[in-house]
Amino acid sequence: MSDKFQISEEKILQCSCLVIGSGPGGLTAAKRLVDAGKDVILVEEGDFIKTSESQKYKNYQKINSLWRNGGITTSFGKTSVLYAEGNAVGGGAEINSGIMQKVSPQVLSGWVQNNNIKELTAEGLDERYDKVLKLINPTEPKPHPSSDILVDAAKKLNWKSETLKIAYDHQGNKSSVSKIILEDLLENGLRLFANLKVEKIKYKNNRAYQVECLSLNKCRVTIKFEQLFLAAGAIYSPFLLLKSGIKKSIGKTLQFHPTLKVGALFDRKINENPAVVPGSAITEFMPDIRIGGSVFTKGFFGMFLSEDWKKRRWMFDLSDYCGIYYAMIKPKGKARIFKIPFLPDPVIFIKLEKEDKDLLQEGLQKLTQAVFAAGAKFAYPSIFGHKGFASCEDVKITNFKNLNLMTIHTFSSLPMGENDFCPVDSFGRLKHLSNVMVCDASIIPSAPGTNPQATIMALVERNMDHFLT
Repeated sequence: MSDKFQISEEKILQCSCLVIGSGPGGLTAAKRLVDAGKDVILVEEGDFIKTSESQKYKNYQKINSLWRNGGITTSFGKTSVLYAEGNAVGGGAEINSGIMQKVSPQVLSGWVQNNNIKELTAEGLDERYDKVLKLINPTEPKPHPSSDILVDAAKKLNWKSETLKIAYDHQGNKSSVSKIILEDLLENGLRLFANLKVEKIKYKNNRAYQVECLSLNKCRVTIKFEQLFLAAGAIYSPFLLLKSGIKKSIGKTLQFHPTLKVGALFDRKINENPAVVPGSAITEFMPDIRIGGSVFTKGFFGMFLSEDWKKRRWMFDLSDYCGIYYAMIKPKGKARIFKIPFLPDPVIFIKLEKEDKDLLQEGLQKLTQAVFAAGAKFAYPSIFGHKGFASCEDVKITNFKNLNLMTIHTFSSLPMGENDFCPVDSFGRLKHLSNVMVCDASIIPSAPGTNPQATIMALVERNMDHFLT
């Protein structure tokens, strides 16, 4: 990346508004602030790699540059969940599939009621969704055999399906938030510093006044500000607060979308020319369960097979005939974020409730039904040691410790609302500090059951309207 976005010496910086984190929420907040004529600094722990450049990288370079911990971090618990986080300018928008979905009115109504959120209506949020979708301009992907699998299955089983809109243009180029708006922000006065990790927030008399940072070459940097916008993600935003001594109700309600996969072999080629992402999903069981298709390359397929390589490796040479499909659930269980002395990163403990295990069992059964209805000849579930199956049999999860669950969706660790368990108020302000707003997936009140990027941006748009007026 260009040296102009890095700090290589001890420095003290000042600004009116400091934004920590450059994911969809952070960039949305930064755009609103710059448009309002504010003096804005944006800091990002990861590197700045333009999307167009990242697409030229070899896969391993791209993963190491854009994903935290090379793409896989694990949580702890009786059933663990692997999770993936973006760690570059653009955050999660650089690594996700770019599926843009609205949360259902049913889920939104539950948020308002359970968290006692003021002035959050479906009509008001729809206005912000429309603004976000106009900015991103998602498209329906071109028809592809891997997507047709889900459409065929839905028709045969009489289930509802949906063609997704994704943040890619018709040439298959990613339309991430950073690609769309960052250049304009830099031209209009935004100061961006990448490879700069915020270590601690300092505060006095209910107001934050500066942050202490560490650059890539270990230089200490202090940034003083009037207003702080925290957008480091659903795990690292609460972790930074914990490191800064702010603990009440912080990081106790983290949620994922636990996701299990099936790798299926078909009698026809479905991934000879891999798609950007399968553009259809089975929506019959939403918001509790959604069935979709994973991004498919030989590298990703190899990672799936390597969960139990001895049993599954025979499928690798037939990869053109294979696809990876998933069932994603909306859980009740929560995870907790811990700051452990002398450890630089958070530790996550997750607890799945009985209802979550029942949903995972149901999701696996429905997913199995779908792939075999669409012509699968053999399939392996993401369960270590499973022998696989050659027909749609009654698939039982006998040991949840053997489940290889994963997610790229994290949220709800700093849920917004007026109830005591909500550390953030109805408009994104941190209750502990009067001049700190949280602007990322942390504030989503509970698992939305949909891809969260559009919801993150819409909520931040709403809250920034309130802040600026």
